[in-house]
Amino acid sequence: FRSPVVTGQSAGGPVALRLATALAEAVAWVEAQGIPRGDVAQSLAAQGIAGEGTGRAGAEDETARRCIAALANEGARLVAEGVAPTAAHVDAVALAAGLMARWTGGPMHRANRRGLMVLRRDLRLWEAENPALWSPAPLIDAVIAEGRGFI
Repeated sequence: FRSPVVTGQSAGGPVALRLATALAEAVAWVEAQGIPRGDVAQSLAAQGIAGEGTGRAGAEDETARRCIAALANEGARLVAEGVAPTAAHVDAVALAAGLMARWTGGPMHRANRRGLMVLRRDLRLWEAENPALWSPAPLIDAVIAEGRGFI
């Protein structure tokens, strides 16, 4: 079963805009911690964030983990609010809008692969630093409680 991704007037519509905003906020936070912009760009490229990247990378570093977490957390908010009908829709928009490389599968897929309990733990650890960005979306708890993943 396939369903279209409704994007509105701009590429990705409100879903892409909110994901891009979350990514920009995460990048700004990382840079504010003293990480040079070039290092941030290299980390993101290695993980296929904000473009096609360099290919399937190994372990995620702190910068990439925070950016993927911010995207997945915002994706969970979008699904919970009904702005995006499913987590797969969030992934499709993230890929179509060029926020993540196709080979990554998207932020919701990456969160599933890493583990939603790990995502929630990371978000809770970072929450005090920037509650608007890092407070775990309630949907994450709900999905964990149901013993399922986003996708």
